[in-house]
Amino acid sequence: MEKYQDLITFDWNLLFSALTFLALLLIAYKFFFKKVHDFMEARSQAVQDQLDNAKTAQEEADARLAQYENIVSDAEEKGREIIKEARLDANARAEKIVLDAHDEAGKIISKANKDIEIEKQQATQAMKDQIAELAIEAAGQIIGEELSKSGHDAIIDDVIAKAGEK
Repeated sequence: MEKYQDLITFDWNLLFSALTFLALLLIAYKFFFKKVHDFMEARSQAVQDQLDNAKTAQEEADARLAQYENIVSDAEEKGREIIKEARLDANARAEKIVLDAHDEAGKIISKANKDIEIEKQQATQAMKDQIAELAIEAAGQIIGEELSKSGHDAIIDDVIAKAGEK
């Protein structure tokens, strides 16, 4: 049994060491543990405050992002509406231009028809005058005398009327 006898021996050194350890533990608790505990609590609170601030900032950023997305969406919608209105306005202007062009073409055609009618009447009158002169000359040569101007006109009108009927 001597073999195991030195393993646990109780002597006064062990007792003083234990008492010294307990005294140091009480002194450390009184002066250091409280400060360390307060420091750890303060640090924990600072970390929690930073997390809360980050969460608040994230929520604010999300709200702003949603607001900006709404603004962009509204801008896109307004852009589409402006383009739609511009197309409708362009179509209306194009239709007006086409209608104005048709009206102008109708006026030009009407004026051209009037001009043609006037020129036709002038040509007919010129032809009547030439036919009358030729008829007077021929009649004058045949009859051998000159007729008066009123007589000429009467004969010319009669010849032209007969020629017009044919």
